[in-house]
Amino acid sequence: MKKITIFKGFHFSNFFPKIYRCDKNFEKTVNISFDKSCAYDINEKSCVNKLWGFSSGLLGVHKNSYRFGWTYDKDTEQIIIWTYLYINGRLYKKELTTCDFDTEYEFNIKIEQNNDSAKVVFKFNHLYTKVFDIPIKLNKYLLELGYYFGGKTRAPHKMNILYEEG
Repeated sequence: MKKITIFKGFHFSNFFPKIYRCDKNFEKTVNISFDKSCAYDINEKSCVNKLWGFSSGLLGVHKNSYRFGWTYDKDTEQIIIWTYLYINGRLYKKELTTCDFDTEYEFNIKIEQNNDSAKVVFKFNHLYTKVFDIPIKLNKYLLELGYYFGGKTRAPHKMNILYEEG
């Protein structure tokens, strides 16, 4: 597994994105493990860190994007996994499940395009599935989006996430 690092005081990680062509259907799986460095305590309660996913087109992060997100729950000492989507510029985020530290999990995103709409399917570890119907035709290019800490808050310390393409 590759080690992805978000350095103290930064939002972006050292993840290098790829561009994919998506004419009709697209699917990708990654395996991810959080280490204890991902525990944190910040004051921005609505903050969901971005884990991994895609944007429709090269400049669509805040317009049309489909990602997993994550937060740390200091009470349970677990990572909370979220679905995190922008659809026509509107943000939708919802808790999906939790993760333990130092355990590998499988994350999968499948995009199925129709003539005037699309379906985005999030799968976590073959156990949890969330389906979103998107009322627009997506761009034929997808930009893979990587690890990003915070909303307004930057990483309070160096964090490592292990990542492997499935």
